[in-house]
This record gives sequence, C-alpha cells and structure tokens, in this order.
Amino acid sequence: MQYSNVQHSTQKTLGPATAIYRDRPLRWRDFFLIFLPGGVAALAPFFYGLQRDLYARAYYGPVAAGAWSWPWYALATVALIPLILLALHRVRQAHRIVMLHKHGLMIHWTGGQHHRLPWEEIDGLICNTIENTFLEFPLKTRHRLTICTQSGKLIRIDDRIPKLPELTARLKAKIYPRLLPQLRAAFQKGDTLDFGPIILHKKWVCFKRVEKFRKLGRAGAQSAPPHAPISGLSSTEMKRTNKKFVQLREQEIPWEQVARLNVVSGQLVVESHSNQKIKIAVGKIPNVDLLIQLLQEGVHP
Repeated sequence: MQYSNVQHSTQKTLGPATAIYRDRPLRWRDFFLIFLPGGVAALAPFFYGLQRDLYARAYYGPVAAGAWSWPWYALATVALIPLILLALHRVRQAHRIVMLHKHGLMIHWTGGQHHRLPWEEIDGLICNTIENTFLEFPLKTRHRLTICTQSGKLIRIDDRIPKLPELTARLKAKIYPRLLPQLRAAFQKGDTLDFGPIILHKKWVCFKRVEKFRKLGRAGAQSAPPHAPISGLSSTEMKRTNKKFVQLREQEIPWEQVARLNVVSGQLVVESHSNQKIKIAVGKIPNVDLLIQLLQEGVHP
C-alpha cells in the first residue's frame, strides 16, 4: 500500500512511467521453487525432534526427552538460518527499482533510499565499465553508474540492476541535449568548466589529480556539481586555488598544443604536439561524452 501511494504521488509530479528497471522481483515461482522446499527441509528435523521429545517424555522422562530431541532441534535451526538469510536477500533485491518517468527519475534502493529526481535536477553522469580478467583471460564485465545532482549528491547504481547500459543510454538521451548547449555557451563565454579531474577553459585545458579534486568544487565549496562554471577566476588565480586544495597532475596545456585525443581501454588519452600523453580514467570523469565533444571543438574549432 505504501509503495502504491508513493507511485501515485510520483505520477502527479514526474508524469507516467516510461520504463522500469528492477533487480529480481519476488514471484510465485520463488515461493514454490525456493521457500517452500527450503521451509519443508528446515522444518522436517524440527517436527521429527518434537515427535521424539513427546515420545520420550511419555515413557522415559524429561532427561531422555531432551537428549533425544536437541540434536534435531539444532539441525532445524542450522537449516533455518540460511533460509532466512536468503529470504532477506531476495526482499532486498525486489526493492531495487529504477523507474524512468516522462519528467524525471525515481530510484528505490536498499536501506530505505528513495530518490525522486526531475530531469532538471540531474547535473551529470559518471559511467564506469570494469573488465575483469584472470591470467589475461576476460571474465565478466561490470558496469557502474553514478548520478550527480545539482545539490552535489552522488547516487550510485551498479549492475545488480539488469540492462544498466541501456538505462545509462536512456538517461544520456534525456540529460545531454539540455546540458550540451549550456556547457558550450559557458565555454564560449570564457567560463571555466569543472569536469572532475579535468578543468576546461576557452584558452587551455588543465589536468588534476583525481583523488583530491572533490575538495575544490566551486570556488572552494565541497558540494559543487560537475562541470560547474567557476566564473571570475583568472588562470593565475585558478592555479593558486588548485595548489591550496589539490595538486596539479600536469600544467595547463593551451589548445594549440593539443594534437589529438581519443578513448583507449577505458582511458581518455590526450596527446600534445610534443608527444606527451596524459591519461585519465573515463570512470572518473562526469559527462565524459560531453567533455570529449567540447575537447574536440577546442582542438578543431
């Protein structure tokens, strides 16, 4: 009832649902194939122990009843514990839901996390693909998605949600057409754009250490949204601010010194005319597709 009330109020604010992505929902086959056989297997030794207990009490006394029945009670308890853990795990799985609506996004996650996000509140996407290998043999590919909001909140979704690449593509189709004109206008205006480990300006591009970058934010704030314009700071002031909060990975590179850029093995590779290469993990960069487009426009205006 509570979930249906939340869903009804969501339809009023975000519009009707257009797509639903969820972890494994609870179905009747889970009851008949998992919980019913598991419950029978766990309760069988309990009832057998109870029968032994009653029989021993009737003919041999309570001492014998306890000695005859406790091993079966213990076996039933040991069998019941994993069944309870499995049931809790399946309930957690069933509560992981991502719903796309006409005017926004609804996320239900474990731990009571509920997020209702209109499209305008989503300020960035960080997409990460991990290729697991064993002795150079490829194993399962893992996907992760981080949604950045205008308030600075980071909402992480992993591939326990099925078809996560498809969900990511749908989110990009909703968000990027709104963000790209704003970023291009700020870039042409001369504002400094914050793309996580990369600072973008009309005259130069700056690369910074990823692990300490979040301390900078917007003019020193910790909760700045990704690619927020840092207006009013000159190049010298920007470098002085960087030295106070973070360490530069490389110096500022003027656009005329950037020769080419591409994405190789999950890394953004920027190469200068002096054959200097700078590599940044794509999984650390918010809105990397928009960044690449702006970088290409900067290299080939």
